[in-house]
Parts: sequence; C-alpha cells; structure tokens
Amino acid sequence: NHDPWPRHFSDENIKLLNNARHIHCAGYLHFPYMYSPEMAELFRAAKKRSQTTSLDPQFPLLPIQGSWMDPLRETLPNTDILLVDETEACQIAQENDLHKAGKKLLAAGAATVAVKQGAQGSLLFTNSSNYFQPALHVPENEIVESIGAGDAFDTGLIYGFLKGWEWPLSLRFATAAAASTLHGSGGTLSLAGADGLAARPVARARHA
Repeated sequence: NHDPWPRHFSDENIKLLNNARHIHCAGYLHFPYMYSPEMAELFRAAKKRSQTTSLDPQFPLLPIQGSWMDPLRETLPNTDILLVDETEACQIAQENDLHKAGKKLLAAGAATVAVKQGAQGSLLFTNSSNYFQPALHVPENEIVESIGAGDAFDTGLIYGFLKGWEWPLSLRFATAAAASTLHGSGGTLSLAGADGLAARPVARARHA
C-alpha cells in the first residue's frame, strides 16, 4: 500500500547507497509502475564502484505488457546474485526446465542464479558449477507459516557471499535461515542468529 522505493533516486538516496558495501533489491516485479531505467543505472553505477549487488524480482502483482524478462533485461548484467523461486525462474526465462532456465538467466547476465524450491531444496547456477541443496526438514506440526522464508534464504546466501564463503557453505547457511523462520510468523520472529544457523544439521550441497 506504499511505494517500495523512490520513483526517482534523490542525491541523498544515491549518497546513502554509495556508502553501502552491497545493494539488494527485492520485489521489483511486484510493482510495474516502479519500472524505470534508474534501477538498471543504480546497479550499473554500483558495479563501477566495486559494490556487489543482488536482486530478488519476485512476481508481478499487476498485469504487465511483454515478458517478465523485459523489466530486468538491463539490470541482470550488473547483478551478482539473482534470487528466484522455481515459478519465477521459468517465467522470466520462458523455459519449463529449471536447468535450462538457470542457464538462460546466466546468459542474460546474472553472475549467479539461485532457485528456491521450498521443501524440495534449492539450485544454484554459476558459469562454472551447478549445485543442488537439500532442504532442512521441519515437521509440519512445527510450522507456523512460511511467509518470509524465501527472504531469509536470500539473507543467508548474501551473508555467506559477503563473508567470502564457498557456495556450498552459503547454501547450507541460507537453507538453515529459511527453515528457522518457519517456527514463527512474519519471517523474522524465529530467525536464528548466525551462530545458531551455522550449527544446524543441514545436508551438504552436491553438484547438480
């Protein structure tokens, strides 16, 4: 019920973002009226400043003209991590097969593509390796709600990325973060701290 970010970035906005180590944008496809070249330019300028970037576009809440890829096309070449669920991956890439979708999103410019599959785990694609990460099982009677689990996964993966971890370790940490949110509402009430997440018994990622 409000604009998620400014339609036009002020000098103050830009100054704040310039001082960040990493820029993450979430929910971009939710709001077609927010689409503008400014997001692509923000990511382009960030890469010139050696900042890292990540994008979780999610899905349109309103009908859009053209394909889901169109609003993302200029931003993806400056995106270090693209985070999508399996439906979003297939819709954006216009592919039914997740591996083909992942490769197509890499070809569109994203350096790394992470595909969230809920209880089925996750896939991660780079130009040199692919990984499958099993989910951490949470008994159904312990699940309060799943809202925010995908965002927690994003947070965990970005945290590991910024720590300089290898992808398999970042994937396990992100998986633990997503699972921990299921025990509370809103995605943050039960989110465990870094030490608690690192200690969770998550299966190792394997090459896919």
